[in-house]
Amino acid sequence: MQSSTDPESKPWYKILSNYQWTVLIVASLGWIFDVFEGQIFVASMREVMPYRVRPITSSIFHASSVFGTLLSTAAGAYVVGNPELGENAWRWGFALGALPAALTIWIRVKLKEPDQWVKMQERSKKEAQIKPGSIPDLFKGRQLRSTLVGVSLASIGLVTFWGVHIYGKNALLEHAKSEALAADGVLDSSSGALVNQTLEKPENKTAMKKGKC
Repeated sequence: MQSSTDPESKPWYKILSNYQWTVLIVASLGWIFDVFEGQIFVASMREVMPYRVRPITSSIFHASSVFGTLLSTAAGAYVVGNPELGENAWRWGFALGALPAALTIWIRVKLKEPDQWVKMQERSKKEAQIKPGSIPDLFKGRQLRSTLVGVSLASIGLVTFWGVHIYGKNALLEHAKSEALAADGVLDSSSGALVNQTLEKPENKTAMKKGKC
């Protein structure tokens, strides 16, 4: 039975220290703004491209995100995970994030409004019957169905990626570790806290890597 002082018996939000909360909040804000800026660039890029090549250019744009993932992986392996940098390794990792942030600011300064949008704004000022589109219009009339279908398809893709590819494989791995240790009589299969504590021991980590557990 787990004691009241056991960290595993507490809710997750009570385990984090003030410093860990700060890192979580800052990282979450960075991710929110990253996605926000990305969507702005997607919309802006589509507007300046000819209709015929929009699917092609959009595909190239989205496929380029894979290189961003590879760059972040390299930063984690050779910067954050670099033992020569010592305790400041993670700070250098965060500092690298300032480079694309500065690039985003430069792009924002140089980015121009699409010609089609500018012309529509000018016409709407001269002709009362012409109204530029707005976000609420996406949820009205014939646009509502397209909006719901698009959001649903995008949600399926995101949930599948983050839920199955990211969380799912980690959950299955942890379950397999628990079953293996329980089968060897190392712990009670119902004691999740003991699983985590046992796996943190260097000798058990080595055994897991060698396939002994």
